[in-house]
Amino acid sequence: MPKQTAEPPPAASELALQRRWAEGRWPAPWLRLERGGPPLRVHFAGRWNRAAGPDFRGAILLDPHGRARRGDVELHRRPGGWRSHGHHRDPAYARVLLHIVGDPSGKPAGPPVALLPPPETAPPPIPQPPIYQPPCARVVERAGAAAVAARLRRLARDRLARKTAALRRRRAAWRARPDQDELLVAWSLARALAMPHNAELMGGALQSSWPRLETLRGELDARRGWQPGRGALGKPHGAAEALTTLLSRWGPGAAAAACLRLAEIEAPAAAEALRIPQRLGPARARQLLADAIYPAALVLGAPPAQIERRWLALPETRYLRTAALRERLRALPQRHARTHAHAQALLDLERRWCAQAACAVCPLGRLSRETTRTTTLIPSLNLPPPA
Repeated sequence: MPKQTAEPPPAASELALQRRWAEGRWPAPWLRLERGGPPLRVHFAGRWNRAAGPDFRGAILLDPHGRARRGDVELHRRPGGWRSHGHHRDPAYARVLLHIVGDPSGKPAGPPVALLPPPETAPPPIPQPPIYQPPCARVVERAGAAAVAARLRRLARDRLARKTAALRRRRAAWRARPDQDELLVAWSLARALAMPHNAELMGGALQSSWPRLETLRGELDARRGWQPGRGALGKPHGAAEALTTLLSRWGPGAAAAACLRLAEIEAPAAAEALRIPQRLGPARARQLLADAIYPAALVLGAPPAQIERRWLALPETRYLRTAALRERLRALPQRHARTHAHAQALLDLERRWCAQAACAVCPLGRLSRETTRTTTLIPSLNLPPPA
C-alpha cells in the first residue's frame, strides 16, 4: 500500500492576514524589511478599510529613533499581488508605506514579512510633514535661560518637598513607637540604597526585620521580585550589607543623631563619611545624601533653608532616562545645567509628563507657549509738547 504524505497547510488568505495585522499578532514588535533598512515598530495598525483602496489607512510606524510616519498598509498573499492588482498605476495607493506579504517565497504558510512598495513601480513619495518637536525643544529660545532655570529650580524644590512629606507621613504612622526616629532614618536609607525599582521591597523587609538587622538578608530572600542592578547595591545582599554597615558604624540608637550631624556639615565631608569601600562610592554617597539624609533631617527638625541650599548645591548626577530631555534642553547654559537641582527637575519632568506624552500640561511646555505681555506706554508729563 503506498505511503500517504500529509498535505502542506494552505497559505493564509488575505482576510486572515488583514485580521492578523489588525490584532497585532506578529512575531515581534519590530518589523524587519526584507530588502534591508532600519526596522519599523507598529504604533497604530491603521483603520481597516472595507472599501476600495489600501487595506488599512492612517497607520503610524516608528523608526528606531522614535520618528513617526503615517501612511497606508496593503496586504497580499504573494509579492506579485501588488502589480497583478494594478496598485502600481492606482493613485489611491500613493500613500502606502508598507506592503505586507504572507508568503514571499511561494511556499505554503510562509512567514509574513514586510516589504516596501516596489521602487520601480511605486508612485512618487508624498512629502512627509516635519518631525514633531515637543515645546521644550525651543523653550530656552522662547522664554530665556533665566526663566527656564527658575522653572526647573522650582520643580526641584517641589520634588524635595514631596520626599519630605512622604517621610512625615511615615513617621506619623510610627508615632506610637519609642524608636520611630531611628526606624525612620533606617527606612529612608534602605529605600535609597535599593533604588526606585526595589525601594518598596527593601523598605518592607526592613520594617519586618527591625530592629533585628541580622535577619534582614533572610527577609529579603523570602520576598520575591527583586530586580537586579549594576554593582554591589544591585543585589539584595549587597544593599542589606551596606545598610547594616552604616547603622552599625553609628551605633545602636544613634541613627537619628548621625543623620542630623551629616546634615550640618558641608556636602563633600558628609558624602565622604557615608562611603563604604567596595559598596558605596562617591557618586552613590552623594545620592544617599540627596534621597535619604537630607529629607530625613528635615523631618527631624533640621533648618529648612540650610538643608535646601545644600540639597540644591549637590553636584549633578546624570540619569539615562533623562538623556532625551537633556538633549532638548542643550541650549541651557552649563552654569544652570550642571547642578543637582537640574537633574532632579528633569527626573520629575520625565516621570510625570514626558512618559505620559503630556506636553500640553508640562511646566516647560506651558512656559514655551507663554507670550510676553505688551504694555501701553504713557507719555511723560514732564516732556514739552511737540512743536
